Amino acid sequence: MNFIETQQEQKLYGIISNKDINPDDIGEEMRLLSDCIGFVALLSLAKNYGGKRIYIPKYDSIARAARNRLIKTEFTGNNVRQLAKRYQLTTTRIKTILGMPK
Repeated sequence: MNFIETQQEQKLYGIISNKDINPDDIGEEMRLLSDCIGFVALLSLAKNYGGKRIYIPKYDSIARAARNRLIKTEFTGNNVRQLAKRYQLTTTRIKTILGMPK
């Protein structure tokens, strides 16, 4: 995968490509991120979002959306209590997720 795609980028970077960049070229904080997401993904983030502030939601918030989708998929019409037990939520919370009256 080549990250230098446009003529403008080629002028900026000359003949440097992602093949020329190695983990020693980045700082410790970026190396930790690279360990988490992979070096190629880090280069892609740097190319697409470098210098910008981006928001990364907490894992819980992403997992909550998936959980709510699963609850809606698993709902059979009469299994609110079972869903509450399975997902460790109250029946009121399950009903709210399902859009049911409390």
